Amino acid sequence: MNYHLNKKIIVSAVLGNVFEAYDATCFLFLAPFVANFFFSPDSVNHNLLKTLMVFLVGFLIRPLGGLVLGGVADMYGRKKSLVLSVLLASVFTSFIMLIPGYKQMGSLATFLLICCRLGQSFAMGGEYVTSVAFLIEHAPPEEKGYAGSWAALGANTGVLLAALSSGLVTYFISQSMMPVWAWRIPFLFSLIGIAVTYWIRRYALETLDFVLDHSCIELRKTQLLWQIIKDFLEKDKKKLAMMVGLIGLVSSSYYLVFTYGVLHQCLINHIEVETVWIMVFSLMLLILLSPVMGKISDRWGRDNVLFFSSLFFLCLVYPYFYCLSFSSFGWVIFFQCLIAIPAAGLYSVILTVIVEMIPLKARCSLGGSIYGVISGLFGGAAPLIAGMLIQSTGSPLSPAYYLIFCGLMGVAASVALRMQVREVYFYFSG
Repeated sequence: MNYHLNKKIIVSAVLGNVFEAYDATCFLFLAPFVANFFFSPDSVNHNLLKTLMVFLVGFLIRPLGGLVLGGVADMYGRKKSLVLSVLLASVFTSFIMLIPGYKQMGSLATFLLICCRLGQSFAMGGEYVTSVAFLIEHAPPEEKGYAGSWAALGANTGVLLAALSSGLVTYFISQSMMPVWAWRIPFLFSLIGIAVTYWIRRYALETLDFVLDHSCIELRKTQLLWQIIKDFLEKDKKKLAMMVGLIGLVSSSYYLVFTYGVLHQCLINHIEVETVWIMVFSLMLLILLSPVMGKISDRWGRDNVLFFSSLFFLCLVYPYFYCLSFSSFGWVIFFQCLIAIPAAGLYSVILTVIVEMIPLKARCSLGGSIYGVISGLFGGAAPLIAGMLIQSTGSPLSPAYYLIFCGLMGVAASVALRMQVREVYFYFSG
């Protein structure tokens, strides 16, 4: 091929992932201050739990966002959907910044917060898969894995920036001011970034794949999208099973290793300040390795990257949780960075594989809704399952068994994917 992935395309796609992941993570990191601002002062002990429940409720709306905004992408173009997604994110982020607190509005403030959080999650549900489709459809065949890996880089960068900005604000501003107004500052940074993203996306080009697929015009008139989705769910159950295994491993591992793992350190070993550095180091490694893994997948095959990454990850799960529970801080850093290597392979390649499995005419709506449902079931519930396992068994190692189960599903799915790729290869090679 004589063309390469345009850098402006990468920037326009990745920035949306950065700031939408940033918004969601800021909400989580600033939960103690948001809780005191939006909930009744009469139930302070339960306010943090309520705020975390608001965060988790967002997972319920993501599949709907993937279906609706993905449908816009499939019928009217990837660019229009991505512009709409970032506009919605900016609106709901602005509302979160402007809503008065419980003292001024009572329960209405809590209700508006829930609505805004649902709106953010709706926009995020339509962003991730569509941005991957946008990237790989702009890329030549030999760079599609590399192109798709930038979406993972963007999401991890957003989480890292959220950790840093939340930490800096809480460090430099007095604790008495944080619950009053200062918790809004990180969201202001996001609003500026989203505005820049909107401006860049307005001038981005639509993907050639979408433009050349004339059936998209017919699809828009006859509304065949739902029939395509129905046919896929009925006739491609093997692909759907592979998606469950792969997305289940990716989502559960992310929320247990790179989110819950930090909380695990605080609860089991009572280490608080150092845990921030655990997250920072591991996220930086994920960010650096994402495009590298994408390049490797283009050279050696995405099925191979997923297989060896899931197998390596599975082998590290139990030692990782053992180290997290009983070893020194230095060993925790070592294993956190070690497990980030196969995790980077999984996160960088998974959505490219999912998007390529689905027909062009429905890949954004179907991919977004499937990814939203499976990641919500396995990833969104993972921290809750981990806490329940520790409470019921009394063992800090018990979350490892849930992740091992998800790891076995991922390995089985990657084996099935390898077999399918080889069947296709041998069929066409005669």
